[in-house]
Amino acid sequence: MIEDGDRILVGVSGGKDSTSLLDLLKYRLAYSHEKYEIAAVHIVGDARGGDIEFYKPLEQWFINEGVQYHIRKLHVPENENLPMNCERCRWNRKKTIFEIADELKCNKIALGHNRDDFAQTALMNMFMHGVFESMPFVANYFDGRFFLIRPLAYVGNKYLESYARQMNFPIIPNECPAADFSKRQSTRDLMKIIEKDFKYASRNIMKALLENKD
Repeated sequence: MIEDGDRILVGVSGGKDSTSLLDLLKYRLAYSHEKYEIAAVHIVGDARGGDIEFYKPLEQWFINEGVQYHIRKLHVPENENLPMNCERCRWNRKKTIFEIADELKCNKIALGHNRDDFAQTALMNMFMHGVFESMPFVANYFDGRFFLIRPLAYVGNKYLESYARQMNFPIIPNECPAADFSKRQSTRDLMKIIEKDFKYASRNIMKALLENKD
């Protein structure tokens, strides 16, 4: 996922996954064979649009981490109906990140999706489309101008929760009005029920995804 000379834009939502990702990529620089640069970006906005209050402790954390950082409002088209549904919010967020990556001359964009996210996406695709597949670990856009990478794909949610807690990251409370009613939240709740009886459910779903890919 990471090569020598990369300039990586890390999307930091303010959750445990993205803050852990930025911290780990920074730590990795000290000993990795690949020499790369990282910059962080936080997009202010959710289903309500970009005019929401920014969580200020996150900026102080960026400063303490000593990384280049950028805080931008979510780019929302003038004719967008608010509040947005999850699909439209995700589309506008991705578009905003690509615009910033182009401006900063970054060739890769790193997102903090973890193993549980991959398992949940696989279930969602089964229920909604009848296909057993999840997000790609690496995807290229605009004929290779940008590569989107997900370095935490094999890391379980509970490990990131523990890491973020021990490191005392400034986690932003999720106040999006659509958060509790999204399809992903429903799938997340279902996985919690499943894992009460099947402890390694997310790990085995990931294993099945990899075997299915081959």
